[in-house]
Amino acid sequence: MLLKKFGQTPKKSHSRQRKNNFVKLRVIKCGKPAFKEVASLVEVYPKRLQSHFSDCRNDIVKKFEPSNSRSAKGKTLLIGLDESGEAWSTQKLAEYMKKWLDDPSIDQVDFVIGDPYGLTAETKGSCFKLWSISNCTLPSDFAWLLTWEQLFRASSILRGTSYHHGGSA
Repeated sequence: MLLKKFGQTPKKSHSRQRKNNFVKLRVIKCGKPAFKEVASLVEVYPKRLQSHFSDCRNDIVKKFEPSNSRSAKGKTLLIGLDESGEAWSTQKLAEYMKKWLDDPSIDQVDFVIGDPYGLTAETKGSCFKLWSISNCTLPSDFAWLLTWEQLFRASSILRGTSYHHGGSA
């Protein structure tokens, strides 16, 4: 480095960035899974994502209360899956994920999937963003599986692994 050559030391960055694995990731599904086969497939993804997040988990709740989506320490982002939300490509999800991972104020990112009737108006109003995972109407079990798969795929884009064969973020 040129500065070292002249006996100077570079200034340390005072950026508040942190290691990515301090963010918790949670996917909340409203209602009991209808298909045990889908539930067993879903269980694979949190384990695969553990290396990228401090904690990955599924929460299955009878009814979602936005007040339950709060981190003890930092900021929790609530992302609602809803047909009225924005359509994100996998690359766009990877871009959002990178922002969330790099933001030291974000402690947790929660994705909430409604029951067969969708999310309540209160839940939608509490969301940081609404994401439409498909133009099709999907059973909540399939949306649950697809959400985890897309989170894993976006994570693989960020890590530069060969899992995703499309364009990069």
